[in-house]
Amino acid sequence: MGHFAKIPELNNEEVEAQIVELEDGAKKGKIAFNKKGKTLTMLLSKGGEMKISFPDRKEDVVLNKKGDFVIFFEKINHTWECKRKAEVLTIRWPSLPNDVIEKDI
Repeated sequence: MGHFAKIPELNNEEVEAQIVELEDGAKKGKIAFNKKGKTLTMLLSKGGEMKISFPDRKEDVVLNKKGDFVIFFEKINHTWECKRKAEVLTIRWPSLPNDVIEKDI
């Protein structure tokens, strides 16, 4: 669901939701921020582990229990790395095309 959805009933710019399965060692590889979007990322799988890093704050948040989540707001630099295979839900609002700015680490 979101601005990218091909199904008309799910295509909107109010909110987006994605569930992804990440393999061990998967990582963003870039630092990114959303110009307007706020983000909630939640670990859905038992036994998975994901690290969300906020380099400007020199802070890492580790999601390692089913239901662990982090919320961050617009213009917050972040990156992520999957430490153990994980299923992750990301909700972002609003859902806007070209809202993400990325730069090399």
